[in-house]
Amino acid sequence: MEDVPRGRSDFGTPAPDALTGLAKEMHEAFSPEGLLAKSPDFEYRAEQQRMAVEVGQALEPGSAPGLRNPPCQVRGFRGC
Repeated sequence: MEDVPRGRSDFGTPAPDALTGLAKEMHEAFSPEGLLAKSPDFEYRAEQQRMAVEVGQALEPGSAPGLRNPPCQVRGFRGC
């Protein structure tokens, strides 16, 4: 396995103690003891938790440099 930068998981996502905002909430919700674990239909999977964290990171303001304007500010967008 290649060297992992300090504070990051072996998948390239930040370590749980380095998470903030929505990414941290997603990590907690998808954990074995999190909000979703209260459902009898929930089965913890590390891959699912990691994907939820990465989605949370992507949705944070300023995280998507390719999206310069929020959709509501794009002229002609009627989704807001």
